[in-house]
Amino acid sequence: MTPQPDRRETAELLDRRPPSDVDAEQRYLGCCILDGSVVERESVDPADFHVEAHGRMAEALANYPGPWPISAAALRGWLPPEQWEAVGGAAGIAEICGGVGYIGHAGRYAERIRAAAAKRRIITRLCDGLRHCYNGSDDPGALLAELTASLESIADGQQAERFPRMTCAELDAATLEVRYLVDGLLVADQPGIIAGPKKALKTSIVIDLSLSLASGTPFLGAFSVPESIRVGLMSGESGQATIQETARRISVSKGFALGDVDGLWFCDSLPQLGSTADLAALRRFIRRDRLEVLILDPTYLMMTGEGAENMFKQGVLLRPITDLGQATGCTVLLVHHTRKNISNEFQPPELENIAWSGFQEWARQWLLIGRRERYEPGSGEHRLWLNWGGSAGHSGLWALEVWEGTAKDIGGRKWEVQVKQAAEARQDAQERLLEAQEETEALKLERDKERLYAALAKAGNGDTITTLRDRSGIHTRQFRKVLAMVLEEGGAVACEVVKRGRTYEGYRLGEKPDE
Repeated sequence: MTPQPDRRETAELLDRRPPSDVDAEQRYLGCCILDGSVVERESVDPADFHVEAHGRMAEALANYPGPWPISAAALRGWLPPEQWEAVGGAAGIAEICGGVGYIGHAGRYAERIRAAAAKRRIITRLCDGLRHCYNGSDDPGALLAELTASLESIADGQQAERFPRMTCAELDAATLEVRYLVDGLLVADQPGIIAGPKKALKTSIVIDLSLSLASGTPFLGAFSVPESIRVGLMSGESGQATIQETARRISVSKGFALGDVDGLWFCDSLPQLGSTADLAALRRFIRRDRLEVLILDPTYLMMTGEGAENMFKQGVLLRPITDLGQATGCTVLLVHHTRKNISNEFQPPELENIAWSGFQEWARQWLLIGRRERYEPGSGEHRLWLNWGGSAGHSGLWALEVWEGTAKDIGGRKWEVQVKQAAEARQDAQERLLEAQEETEALKLERDKERLYAALAKAGNGDTITTLRDRSGIHTRQFRKVLAMVLEEGGAVACEVVKRGRTYEGYRLGEKPDE
C-alpha cells in the first residue's frame, strides 16, 4: 500500500522561509564596491539575490561606469533618486560596507548566492507541481514531463556553474595572489595541520597563533601578521581553566590584556567529523562570527579512530573539512599528533611523522613541532623545533626557546619565546654538549684525585705506581694524568719503596693543597 503524505508535515514545509544567504550577498556586494573587476568576473544575476535591495544594488553596480572603489556619495550622485532608495539608501550602503568580505573569496560568495537562489527555484517549481497535482483536471503525464524539464533546466545551470572553466588568456589576466595570514608561514584558504608529540606545547603555541591573528601582533614574537582577522579556537583537551591561564600569560607577553582582544572566540566543545549535524553546526559557528580561521584541537577527539590506517576511510572524514573551508572562506587548521615510533625523537619533525593515514596527503600546509632536547621536569624551559611548509611553496625550519617558568616563581608562570635559526640552535646544542662533557670530565678527575689521595694515605711511607693504581681503582690510561696533577699540587712526593729486598720507584703522601 502506497504511504499517504503527512498533511501536517507538508503544511509545515510550505510555511518555512525560503533558503537564503544574506551574509554572502552583503560580502559579495562589498567586494564589488571595492573592486569593479569582481562585477565583471562573477556577474551574479540580480534575480539571484534574496534581498530585493541587494538585487537592485547588484544591477546598479553592473552599470556603474567607475571609478573604483565606489563611495556612497559617488553612487548617490550617479543614481536617480528612486534607484537610490531602491538600493536601500545610505543605510543600505552602510550595511553592505560593514560586512565587506575578502576580495579573493568573491567567487565563493557568488557561488553561495547562486546556490541559495537555485534552491528557491527548485522549491518554486515543486510548489507549482503540487498546485497542478491537486487540480484533478490536469494530465499527470504532462505534469511530470513539465516538472522534469523545469528541474533539469535548473540542474543544467547549476552544473555549468559547478565546474567553471577559464581560457589561458583569462587565467593569465586573472589577479590570483597568495594571501599570507602569517608572513611566510601560514596561507589563507588552504586547510592545514599543526602537529607534534604529546606535551610539546601544541595547545600553547596554537593559543599564541590565535591571539596573534586576532590582534595583528607577531606570532611567537617573531613572525609578522599583516592584519588582524577573526579567529575561532575550539579546544576540547586542556579545559577552560588551563586555556584561560595560558591565554592570559601569552597576552601579557604580547603587551595587552586578554579581555582587550577583539575577534577571537574560544569553545571547549568539539565536533565529530563524521556527524552531518555537527558539520552543519560548525558551518553556522563560522558564519555567525564571520571567522576567517578556525582551529580544532585535538583531532583524535573528533574521530572514532576506526580505519586510522586506511587513507581512503580517513579521506571520507577529512574531505568535508575541505568543503567547509571552501564554502565559508575560512582557513581550517587541525591540531594533531605525530607518530611515537620515530627513530630520533629530537630531530626536526617531518611531514611523514604525522600520525594516521591520509593526513599527510590532506594537509595543504603544516606547522610541525618537535623537541630538540628532552624536557627536564620542573624547569619550565622547552627547546623545540618548528618546521613548516605548504603547497604554496612556503617552508622553513626554526628553533624555539620557550621559558614558562613554574607556579612557584615570583609572579608565577610566564611566556617568553626566542626564535633562532636552525643552524644557530644546532651550534648552541653542540656547545652545551661540549660544556657538559668538560664538566663531567672535571668532576671525574676530582673523584679520581680523591681516590689517589686515599690510596696514598693507606700507603703510609709510600708504595709503587702499580699498587697505588690498583688500590685507587683508577684506569691505567687515566692514572698517569691524575698522578701528574697530584704531584703538581704537592699532594704526593717521589720516594723509594723497598719490597722483598728490592728497591722500586714509588710515591708517598705529601701535603694536600687545602691543608
